[in-house]
Amino acid sequence: MSARPEVMQFVQQRFAREAAVLESVGKGHSQIPDLYAYFEENGQFYLVQEWVEGAPLIARASEAWPEERVVALLISALGALGHIH
Repeated sequence: MSARPEVMQFVQQRFAREAAVLESVGKGHSQIPDLYAYFEENGQFYLVQEWVEGAPLIARASEAWPEERVVALLISALGALGHIH
């Protein structure tokens, strides 16, 4: 993190703004995890979000997916994307 106070202030403001957006977007949609809290401590920024059960997508990204599975994944994400938009 920068030692310049104006840079730290900008980063704190940006983090708070982005967290507030994330908090409002997640409310009311089952495919978007709820944001429970956000805070900064000792120059580190934290988000406390709802736990999502399952394997991370990166764990599955190394395997080849058939076209049907890719299409199904993208279609299932459309509801969340529409909510965010």
